[in-house]
Order: sequence, then structure tokens, then C-alpha cells
Amino acid sequence: MSHKTNMSRWYTFFLSLTLALIVLVAMGGVISLKTLVLGKKEPVSRVQEQQSAYYLVTLVEEKILYIPIERRMSHDILGAQRLLGELLSVSFSGEDPFFSLIPPEVELRNLWVEGEVLYVDFSEDLQFNPYGSEGYAGALHQILRTLATVSPVSSVQILIEGQTQDFLHEGVFIGEPILLQEYQEEWSSVLENR
Repeated sequence: MSHKTNMSRWYTFFLSLTLALIVLVAMGGVISLKTLVLGKKEPVSRVQEQQSAYYLVTLVEEKILYIPIERRMSHDILGAQRLLGELLSVSFSGEDPFFSLIPPEVELRNLWVEGEVLYVDFSEDLQFNPYGSEGYAGALHQILRTLATVSPVSSVQILIEGQTQDFLHEGVFIGEPILLQEYQEEWSSVLENR
């Protein structure tokens, strides 16, 4: 009986040792794979940068035309933040053929996603446009067109100083989330026709 007990213990020991070696070898492979991936010099990103654009305007025969200024950005909230930052920071001289209808004092305060809505919070300066009614509508269209090129959501809610406003200006309604589908289709058309 003691011989069988010793054999049983030896068998259990051998089986445990074999399983431990298998686990160690497997973990060693995982560790070396992680080391290879993490050891790269360039950052590893889950979201690849894709073609996107912020929109400026130009006037042709007193009609506003929206001009995409193409960039490569990640199509996520960080890409949206970077792209809006570029749109708001563009400076112009009197000789530039393109310009922005967004007042230069406007700041991006915050943005976040809830469900299928991207909330974009601007400073109160967005409510004061020197270009009048067409300037308010044009500024909103620049923002929406820009977001449509990178936004992972279906609509945008514009906020002013963290609050929902019914109107940016008379006739320019921002009291509910605005669908991006029309702008996304327009952007797809731009990409197809290059």
C-alpha cells in the first residue's frame, strides 16, 4: 500500500510539474509577445487616423461656399476635439481667400458623448457674430460639417457655457441635438469625388 501511495504521489507530483511547465511556457510566450508589442518606439493606437477636415468659407457671387481643409485625425472624441481646436485657432489675413464665420474669441470649453449624441460646449462668444444672421448660420454649419468628418455619433448638441440654448440667433435653432447624416453624406461625397 505504501508503494501505491508513493506511486500516486509521484504521479501527482509529475502531473503538477508538467502542468506548471506548460503554464510557464505559455505565459512566457504571452510575456514575450507583450514585450515585443509594448517595446515598439511608435505609440500603439486602437483608433487609426483617417481623412477628416475642418471647414472654412469663401464667398463666390455673394454666396457662402464651404471649403474642407483636410487633415488626418482619429475618428473619435479626441479627433473631434483636435479638429475643432484647429478650426477655432486658424488665423487669417485680409488677403486670404478662405476665412471663418466663427468669431475668433470663441473657445471650446468641453465635449463628451452620451449615447449617440456628441455634446459640444462653447464659450458665450459664439452668440455674438459680427457677420449677422448669415454669420450665425454659417458658423453653425462650419462646426457641424467639421464634426461630421470625425464624429462617431449621429447627432450633435451645441451648448453655450454648459447650457442648452434654444437659438444661437433668430432662426438658428440649437435647442435639440442636430442630426449629422446630411453632413456625413456630403463628406462621403467629397471623399468619393477626389
